[in-house]
Amino acid sequence: MPSEFGSVVAESGADAQTAMKIFVFRFFPALALVGLIIGFAVIFELDLSDKPTLTGALIAGVLGFCYFIQQQRVAETHLFKDLFTEFNRRYDALNDDLDRIATSGSSGLEDKHLIIAYLNLCAEEYLFFREGYIHPVVWRAWCRGMLQYLNSDAFRTIVQRELASDSYYGLTRKQVDEGAV
Repeated sequence: MPSEFGSVVAESGADAQTAMKIFVFRFFPALALVGLIIGFAVIFELDLSDKPTLTGALIAGVLGFCYFIQQQRVAETHLFKDLFTEFNRRYDALNDDLDRIATSGSSGLEDKHLIIAYLNLCAEEYLFFREGYIHPVVWRAWCRGMLQYLNSDAFRTIVQRELASDSYYGLTRKQVDEGAV
C-alpha cells in the first residue's frame, strides 16, 4: 500500500494532506482489514482475560471506522457537487463576456468589473481546492481554462494588478501556472 499512496499523490497532483484523504477514501476497506488483522493478532497473542469483549470492541471499532469514512466521503461528494455546480453556473454567466474581452484585445471600465468578478470566482475555487474540497484533477482543468484568459492582453494588466493586491485568498499567477501542470 505505501507504493499506492505514492501513486495517489503523483496521479492527483495533491498536497500530502489531500493525497492522504484520497488514499483513505479509496483504500479504507483494506485499511480496515489490516487494522482488524493487527487487532486480532494483538488480542490473541497476549494473555488477556477478556478476549470476547476486546474482540467485540475491535469489530465495533473497525465497523465504526468504515461507517465514518463512508459518511465523510458521501458528505464531501455532495459538497463537491454543490461547489462544482455553483462555480460552473457562475462561470457560464461570465463566459460570453470573458470571451468577448479576450478576443477584442482591450478592456474598458465595465470589462474591469467582469474580470474582477472572474478573479473572485477563481479565488473561491482556489480556496476550496486548498482546503481539499475540489479534486486536484478538476483544479488542473480549471487552471488550464484560467490560463486562456490570464494570457490574454486584455486581461494581463488588470489581472497583474489585482493578484498583486493579495486579496484573492492566496491565489497568484504562480498558483494557477502550477495547478495547470
